[in-house]
Amino acid sequence: MGPLASTIKDTFGVRITRKSTDDFYHVTDNLYVVKTPEDGDKKTFIEGLFPEKWLKKELNGKSFNAENKIDPDKEYSKEVFAKSVIKPNAKDIDFSGFDPLLERIQKAILDYQTRLAS
Repeated sequence: MGPLASTIKDTFGVRITRKSTDDFYHVTDNLYVVKTPEDGDKKTFIEGLFPEKWLKKELNGKSFNAENKIDPDKEYSKEVFAKSVIKPNAKDIDFSGFDPLLERIQKAILDYQTRLAS
């Protein structure tokens, strides 16, 4: 998964991988990691929770690329996606694709409340 997952594993002994499917990972105290829902071996990202229609939206002949490195002549970034696609179209977007992620966040909050009560 990258440097963050490696640091968490090395420091706290919590193993998080692309294939791990727990709803959340309790790291320490009130620190939790909640991954975007898995899709087999595919890399997932939060923007992928939007309907495909919005992910394929072209801007000035450029397509969206969720990676950190983009070709600025052909692609636009996550920031541009948020500001120029999502924000102006928010009233027309179906956000239900975020439900599984929000459910995971809710479970992490409930887990923390349980730990506080113990």
